[in-house]
Amino acid sequence: MGWSIFPRKTHRRVKEMFLFLSLFALAQSLVVIFEPVFFYTEGIPIWRIALYYALHYSLYVVLLPVGGKVVARVGLESSLAISTPLFVIYFLCLSVMPFAPGLFWVALVLLTVHKIFYWPAFHVTFSRFTAGGERGRAVSWVYLISYGVGIVGPFVGGLVAMWFGFSTLFVLAAAVALLSSLALLRTKERYRVARFDYNKPWRVIFDSHYRRTMRAMLGSGSNLIHMFFWPIYVFAMLGSAAVLGAIVAIGTLVATLTGLVIGRAADRLGQRAVLRLILPFASLSFVLRPMAVTLPLVGLTDIYARMSDVGILIPLYSRIYTRARVQQPLSFVIAAEIVLSIAKAATAWILVGLFFVFLPYPAFFLAFLLAAALVFLHWFL
Repeated sequence: MGWSIFPRKTHRRVKEMFLFLSLFALAQSLVVIFEPVFFYTEGIPIWRIALYYALHYSLYVVLLPVGGKVVARVGLESSLAISTPLFVIYFLCLSVMPFAPGLFWVALVLLTVHKIFYWPAFHVTFSRFTAGGERGRAVSWVYLISYGVGIVGPFVGGLVAMWFGFSTLFVLAAAVALLSSLALLRTKERYRVARFDYNKPWRVIFDSHYRRTMRAMLGSGSNLIHMFFWPIYVFAMLGSAAVLGAIVAIGTLVATLTGLVIGRAADRLGQRAVLRLILPFASLSFVLRPMAVTLPLVGLTDIYARMSDVGILIPLYSRIYTRARVQQPLSFVIAAEIVLSIAKAATAWILVGLFFVFLPYPAFFLAFLLAAALVFLHWFL
């Protein structure tokens, strides 16, 4: 078999998902690091930005099973197709927010509703249609596509934000997101309408058979700090959206190449073994972040951080998809997503307090130490 990094058995639906994902991920990568930075540049206090994410993930926890009902009713690809225009409206909402600050809260609701349709369908697709012995490689290719276009996205996004402003950037991302939906219309999906009980994912969460997996998802609070508050920290240190985009693009390139190796290692050595090997390095990446106060240090730290992040996400989601395939996929992935969101909501609520009480730099220092500790909850996998 050798150490091929390419999955040999790829279902047609997964290929279509790869095409959709390549365009959708480009739309996301154009703005994902700039969304919290945009809030910051609009003069919104960091504690209030944390409140935005705390409320978002709290609402997401409550509504996720409702999204499961929709997925069961209309099918995977239709659910993804429904989510796309909501994402487009979300970007357009952000684009006019400088003229209508009250849309800050409308955007929160739009993002939440988009995600309840998007993530359950996304995860079920990859759990059902990837081959067991190649799941790590298939997941690594998901991240290759996401991170691959993410090499271009942050760089282009930073330049657009610098030259034309954040509003133009959000409109551009909306156009690309809308284009991605065309990939889902190439073939008609066959599905069987099913019932989905709101309480089903909650029963999975409290089932003793899945306790370790659910506990492992609690470590995802560290990912919230990496995704949303690390970019604010970098921007505050360097003061340039273009420089932030270039740094993230370089870090993403290295992380993309690293992800291919990690995916193959997860198939060959086991998801749990690879994850536990990487955890100390991932924790160290957060400990080092408060020391990144110059451009070279920020760049090196970002590369290290993104390599560590991919090193956790690939074996973690390979494991989730493996468990979901032998259980009821929709119930299981929603249960995992609920626990992930509880972890992120709880972390965001803690950050509300930190940034409300402390000055920004001490608050960032404490936030990064919190993330360094949260990473080790993934050990339960």
